[in-house]
Formats: sequence, C-alpha cells, structure tokens
Amino acid sequence: MSNWIIMTGVTRGIGKSLAMEIQSRGYSVCGVVRPSHAEQMKSTLDEVIEHDLSKPVDGATLQWLAEIVKSHRVIGFVHAAGLLGPMNVQPRPDDILSWKEWWQSYQDTFQVNLHSGIQLAGACQDDMHEWSGQAGRRSPFVMHLSSGA
Repeated sequence: MSNWIIMTGVTRGIGKSLAMEIQSRGYSVCGVVRPSHAEQMKSTLDEVIEHDLSKPVDGATLQWLAEIVKSHRVIGFVHAAGLLGPMNVQPRPDDILSWKEWWQSYQDTFQVNLHSGIQLAGACQDDMHEWSGQAGRRSPFVMHLSSGA
C-alpha cells in the first residue's frame, strides 16, 4: 500500500515543486486545489480535492478529506498554499470603502495562509499513519511552509 501525503499549494511555486519531488520518490499526493485548477491537476496528482482555501472549510470538503484519509495510508499533511495579501499598502484613513476592501483582502490572506491549513490538518491528523523512511520508523507529520507570505 502506497504512502500518501495531502498537500495544499500544489498548483505553482514551492508547493508544486515539492509535490512533484514527493511523487518522484514513490509517495502519492492528494492536492487540495481551487475548483478552477482541478482538471489541470487531476492529470498530475494522484488525487484532487476541490476547495478554495480563501473560504472556510465546509462539511463537504471535510467529508471528502475524511474519505481520503480513511481509504488511503496517509502519513502527512503539507500546507504550502499562501497569499501575500495587503500587508504593505493601506488606504487613506478617510477612505471607508477602500478600508472595507483592504480588511476583506487581509482576512482572505489569513484564511489561506493559516486558518485553512489548521482546519484541514486538524481534520485528518487523528487518522494518519506511522511510516518508515531511511532513518527508520516515523510518526505522521504536519508541515506548514511559508514562501514569504
């Protein structure tokens, strides 16, 4: 039975490179991707879960994730998705509409960079498996990457 790793951020950048490297080493990768990237990634990854990480994780996504974790030998979760967001430019103090947009973008950034990863990892961590590597027996793992986000 193949060892599986569930990942976010697999459509570009460090996450995509890491997913390809993991697969080249004989592990299977299930990517959590935006619905608009699902078809593209289905030909690249072993499994795809469609979810926009800027939205709260819903029951359907958690159910889909639970099915993957229970039917495969999942050994780890990697959260590699990230947004830079509006960290360096703020609107003028009197521009209320721009502030509302800024805060929404700020919240979306935190949802993608932090909250979604915590929700997804938490949903699968109890059912992940121990595994063996070059250094011997290993516990399941959760990894959170940040590429400057």
